[in-house]
Amino acid sequence: MVTIYLKTYDPCPPGEKYNTEHNLGRSLLVKGLYELYHISTDTDAIDTRLEKTRRGKPFLKDYPHIHFNISHCSGMVACGFSSGPLGLDLEKVKDFKPAILRKALTRKEAQDLNQFKSDPWQYNEYFFRLWTLKESLIKQSGAGLSMPLTDVGFKLDLSQEPVKIHCSRPGLYFYQQLILKDYILSLCLEHHEDRPPVFVVDH
Repeated sequence: MVTIYLKTYDPCPPGEKYNTEHNLGRSLLVKGLYELYHISTDTDAIDTRLEKTRRGKPFLKDYPHIHFNISHCSGMVACGFSSGPLGLDLEKVKDFKPAILRKALTRKEAQDLNQFKSDPWQYNEYFFRLWTLKESLIKQSGAGLSMPLTDVGFKLDLSQEPVKIHCSRPGLYFYQQLILKDYILSLCLEHHEDRPPVFVVDH
């Protein structure tokens, strides 16, 4: 089972954004470790329990069987837990620079995106649906920047709930959720889950 902790936060000055999100992410990690695995620690000590893989993916050195991933964007932070490697990406729907399309999308994905060109909101939403799926895959694999975003393609069926996701790379399971109307969360796992993720909102 996958459990995802979520927390929103009020806008803060740009100079404080990174530290705010970093600290909130660590607090969700600490909360999940206690509630799901009965491991007690605190936000001041959690960094001493973390190490990174060769490609920079954090893991708990004393509990390598506990897999987690943290993501944050303006106004929201998420931390996911699973029994196997997972990748989690969270983004707020917003305008984006067109120049990123060539680096981020395959030709077929760009064609699918252009179907929403007449509706700016749907256009931006569909782009970030694709973007977060690609980022979740990269984070799940731990590949980091070594994997070009155009190496994998996605096809989405928005008529279903949850969204039906087809990936050009077989053997992976994806889940996507629209949160509070303008946040998109995507999840990548190495195996299919019988149940959708459990969401826990931290107030």
